[in-house]
Amino acid sequence: MNRARQRGAIGLSATLLMLSVVLLAAVSIDSARLLLAQRTLQAQADLAALAMSRSTCYIDGVNNEATLRQQVQASLQANGFTGTPTISFGNARIADSHWQYSSGGSEQSAGRVTLSESVPASLLAGGIFTDEIQLSASATVLKRLNVGYSMGSGLVNVDLTNSLFSALLGGSVSLLSYDGLLNAQISLGELLAALDETGTGFNTDLTLGNLTELLETEVSVGDLLDAMIEVLGNDSTASSAVSLLQQLRLTGNSDALDVVLDSVLGLVNDSGVGEDTLARSLLATHLNVYNLLTASLMAANQSHAVTLSGLDVDLGITGLAVSMTVIEPPQYQVGYYPAADDSSVPVLRTAQLSLNAQATLLPGGTNLLGVLQVNQSTLSMTATVAAAEAKLLDASGCSVDDGVSLVFSVKPSLATLTIAPLSLTAVLQVTPLVTVPVTIAVTANVPAGNSSAVEETIALQNQSLPYRVRVATNAGTALSDTVANTTLTLNVSGATLSSSLLTALTSSLLTPIKTIGTTVLDPLLQSLGVTAGYVDLTVESLKTDKGNLIQ
Repeated sequence: MNRARQRGAIGLSATLLMLSVVLLAAVSIDSARLLLAQRTLQAQADLAALAMSRSTCYIDGVNNEATLRQQVQASLQANGFTGTPTISFGNARIADSHWQYSSGGSEQSAGRVTLSESVPASLLAGGIFTDEIQLSASATVLKRLNVGYSMGSGLVNVDLTNSLFSALLGGSVSLLSYDGLLNAQISLGELLAALDETGTGFNTDLTLGNLTELLETEVSVGDLLDAMIEVLGNDSTASSAVSLLQQLRLTGNSDALDVVLDSVLGLVNDSGVGEDTLARSLLATHLNVYNLLTASLMAANQSHAVTLSGLDVDLGITGLAVSMTVIEPPQYQVGYYPAADDSSVPVLRTAQLSLNAQATLLPGGTNLLGVLQVNQSTLSMTATVAAAEAKLLDASGCSVDDGVSLVFSVKPSLATLTIAPLSLTAVLQVTPLVTVPVTIAVTANVPAGNSSAVEETIALQNQSLPYRVRVATNAGTALSDTVANTTLTLNVSGATLSSSLLTALTSSLLTPIKTIGTTVLDPLLQSLGVTAGYVDLTVESLKTDKGNLIQ
């Protein structure tokens, strides 16, 4: 009886087991097939996005969309994709530690490729009533161009610069050369890390919020010099710069001078890029050591008149006294190209300054043509210099070796020269026995300058960097030209002077004016990285993002 009840049980179990094995095999095979199809589709999307990135120096979906689309189509065709891709351009930023892509917008430095494909579905994976299943894959790349550039002639007058640094540091500087500082570059990331080690409360976390707070922290110029010495001490090629910085550290009272780095360094935080991207851009930036030091010293002395001493001895101009007031220090901004719009393009600005020079005019008096004895007076000249600006508008080409073209908008500094009216007293010898007192009112006629922005294209092919170009945007308005073209109007009271006397007096007055303008004011401005009427623009570096996948 019991045997009859169990008869056939093994057959039912075997049937169920075989069915389970078949279903399991079907699921395994179909799952593997779908996984392979998905991975193939993702690989095709990745390769297409990378082809778009590798074909250009930077992605610009606004001006180069057609070429980028062709690169995507060519890659897909070569890798066997026969469908219709979805290609879009936009910008990418990091939020909550993840890349986020947004299509459209005025700044399109990221590109996304999206693919979809229908494949036969299995019973379980595709649904009982579905014959096909839709697979999709997408890949996103981001690629920008980073161009480092600066303004300034790179030439300094050692004696004048020593007097300038003495005034800014509040000590006595007597360096023999500034070439070590002029030729050295420093990483801002390493500099900020070194400042953190000095105990100034800095924190070099790679977030824009922390870096913004960091840049708004007040530090002493002494701590800044210590940090520069520490960073450059690890560079065997910067030994000369380290030695010069150590000498400056021992000069004056640098610990009493405070500077907020945000006054000379800034982030373009509205350029449509991620905060971490901008932060890394700042930390990866290299600046010229001399430029950064002078900018920091000017910022530390902003709105305070500093007097340069000893120049009358050095230059042989009697009673020469020069004072400088920093209205605005130089401003360096960090960002990427292409930018969202003109307002978010990184801008380089030189300092806005006021230089006043006073000197003894006709020291001890002078006798002109043996008949006019002119008493000494005091000459006062003021050069007020507006900031120059330079910003990158367009770029083509990936490297200097292959050839690159950079388009800049350049606006030179405008130097407004003011010469205070003079009132001279003199005695005219009318006859051997008769003299007449004379008063001479002198008014300087200084040519009016002008400053307007122009576009300048710099083509580089196999040149070594840094590469300097003089952009003569406003010929004839350089400070030396302004001084050379200055004339004088003389109004004489008490007697009538002959034309030969007027000519001799005019020449005697113009000579010190031209000397001070060309040997004092103009070289001092160059030492501060400021030129009037023209711009010396230097391309320091040219770097592109790797253009790897971000999604």
